[in-house]
Amino acid sequence: MSRRILLLCLSLLFLCALGASPEARAQVGRQLLILVRDAKTQHPIPSVSLHLKRGPSTSTDAEGRCQLSLPTSTGSTIVLSLAKPGYQTIREHSYSLPTEGKPLIIDLEPRSERHLEGVTVTGAGRESSLTQQSTVLRTAHLQAQSEKSIARLLEALPGVSSIKSGATISKPMIQGMHSSRILLISNGVRLESQSWGADHAPEVDHTGAGQVEVIKGAEAVRYGAGALGGVVLINPSPLPTADEFSYRGHTNLGYTTNGRGVDASGSLEGGQHGFGLRVQGSYRRAGDYGTADYLLNNTGLEEWSASLFTGYTKDRLRATLYGSLYSTESGVFIGSHIGDLFELQQVFAAGRPNPINITPFSYHIKAPRQRARHLLIKGDVTYQLDDNQELRLWAAYQDNHRREYENRKVDVWTQTPVMDLILSTYTTDLRYRLRWARPDWETQVGLSHLFQRNTNQPGTAATPFIPNFATLNLAAYVVQKARFDALLLEAGLRYDHRITDAAGRDWRRLRYGEKNTYTNMTGSLGAHYRFSEGLAARASLGLAWRAPDVNELYSNGLHHGGSWSLGDRTLRSEHGYKAILSLDYRKDWLTIEPSIFYQHIDNYIYDAPNKNKGENGIHVHWSGVYPIFAFEQDDCRFWGGDITLTARPTEELTFTAKGEWIRGRNVSHGTWLPFMPADRYTLGAQWTRSWGSTGRWQSRLSAEGISVAKQTRFDPEHELVSDMPAGYFLLGLQGELRYTLDTRRSLRFLLSSENTLNALYKEASDRFRYYAHAPGRSMTLRTILYF
Repeated sequence: MSRRILLLCLSLLFLCALGASPEARAQVGRQLLILVRDAKTQHPIPSVSLHLKRGPSTSTDAEGRCQLSLPTSTGSTIVLSLAKPGYQTIREHSYSLPTEGKPLIIDLEPRSERHLEGVTVTGAGRESSLTQQSTVLRTAHLQAQSEKSIARLLEALPGVSSIKSGATISKPMIQGMHSSRILLISNGVRLESQSWGADHAPEVDHTGAGQVEVIKGAEAVRYGAGALGGVVLINPSPLPTADEFSYRGHTNLGYTTNGRGVDASGSLEGGQHGFGLRVQGSYRRAGDYGTADYLLNNTGLEEWSASLFTGYTKDRLRATLYGSLYSTESGVFIGSHIGDLFELQQVFAAGRPNPINITPFSYHIKAPRQRARHLLIKGDVTYQLDDNQELRLWAAYQDNHRREYENRKVDVWTQTPVMDLILSTYTTDLRYRLRWARPDWETQVGLSHLFQRNTNQPGTAATPFIPNFATLNLAAYVVQKARFDALLLEAGLRYDHRITDAAGRDWRRLRYGEKNTYTNMTGSLGAHYRFSEGLAARASLGLAWRAPDVNELYSNGLHHGGSWSLGDRTLRSEHGYKAILSLDYRKDWLTIEPSIFYQHIDNYIYDAPNKNKGENGIHVHWSGVYPIFAFEQDDCRFWGGDITLTARPTEELTFTAKGEWIRGRNVSHGTWLPFMPADRYTLGAQWTRSWGSTGRWQSRLSAEGISVAKQTRFDPEHELVSDMPAGYFLLGLQGELRYTLDTRRSLRFLLSSENTLNALYKEASDRFRYYAHAPGRSMTLRTILYF
């Protein structure tokens, strides 16, 4: 019933938008680049909140840049409000537009007087430091691909791939790291369901995000233990809180051919006199996905989400409250659950399901299936003590409820979950920030607290996959920034004290579990140097650690990734370091961004097929036979790099080329690590043009070819088949038409195609590649209305 109500609300929002009065802004038009600098030092200022009068809000990136979509009716001037702690607030100031292709440069004056004016715009901006290597996906890109999961969206970024368990379950992989080594942070809160295993997709809805930012590097100092591989920040757009009342919103409707999926999302927001409010909702449903040759039965999904974000700003005080609820149900490819050993061997040899077992398309989701629900509530208060000092306190609560179902032959038991887990997490963070007047330094000091409890719900009539456990983590950290003309330096130090207490009973009803205590220091160093206006370099070195997840220690059961998971209670903490060096060259029409990295991890924990367990690596269960994936621990190293070249020979034409290379080596045994992504090369072109005397029509055509090499670096002892999948080529096409209805409303029509040539292929990092191929051609039709 709740899903129907949500879908009805989105439909009503769409109809109301079509009938809204034409008074405010248009959403499309000229794309204006804005550069915000410190008036005294001329250095770029990150995370400056900007608001276009009767228009969108945004924030600057780590280079002090941002883009605004101007209404086609815009004259020679625009009215902007800008806010950044430590700088003079600008309220509704008129700026003359520069010539086409040139940035609008705005200088902010540092605060020198004691009185602080009210801030006109609030919300989370880009959080990364200039010393960190990061990439951002903006709102327009997120809305254009709402049908994709967060992991699939991030695959468009260099150095980012995904670890998959079939068509509907995937997690981001950054330079070879995935699962709990990649922190997913939604509106400043770390999502805490990733320790359940690699076959559980992130329980987050990205359709309401203002931007998604990926930070590559060992970022444990800023974001907490476990960030060995990187961080994904999912941030909302700034709230409108200007003195003058304003409102805006959007609706987004899409249909996808592969899976016959439908999705809808929408938001409505408004603000006045320092108060802002946003409500958002989404719904998505799809049936069986298909490869180029056959259907993947029982791979449908249904998910919905809703969120509320509100805030108030007055003088020195900024306060926000955020709440979200996300629910999903997804089927697990039925061909991965096989009844006998002979049939399993046949499937592995063929690399695809037996044709006689494939049934017609269906939306019905049956066992094996997963259901998950995620609730997040966060309160955040920031108080400006004086011109240069800021105190911030936030607290959050998360409730994750996961249920997994198997075919238990008897219907009443099939409808009873074999796994029923509730993970409750309480987090608080207190941060003090001091901006030094002379020299140009900044100091951050913080304390953080986490308490987490996992409980197995009774009534499953099955041995719990993992035991009950409780975790307490206390931490203190300090980050120091210092700028010396063109050089920016940053150093950080963090202390963590973590206690995990686990207790459970195995299938013999014997007690197991223990109390573990971990104490660690981590640190980071970073530098950014600007050689000239168009050339900059950054380098970073991060030390990080990660305690073993409970499933890595104690799991002994069926994973929906089509395998039997076997933990190891002797696993120790991972400790490692990661170094990154990158360049950023920007000159007229050409941009070049190369990057290299090296990472070494002692006691690296990974799971892989183990032929020495069970019956030659196979576990026989009442529901079928499954390969055993056992957790192991060795010293490992990772290295590689990526490069992105962007050329814009004309205002209308853009070419992009990317290359990515990642290596993962087991140092202890001199072998290659399993499930590493293969080398990837991308070439794309985009053409844009405005039409009509007033530019009310805008069009965009793009094409992208992705060539993935065969993965030749693998260990046969950690593989279920004798060879890796062949290389492949994917072609993606997209066309977009934008039309400005009036001064408030505008429409985007998008038609896109993935795997246009309908290639039959497999990903090296897909755990389901033993059972089936990846999805085939998929076309998506989408309409987005802004009002």
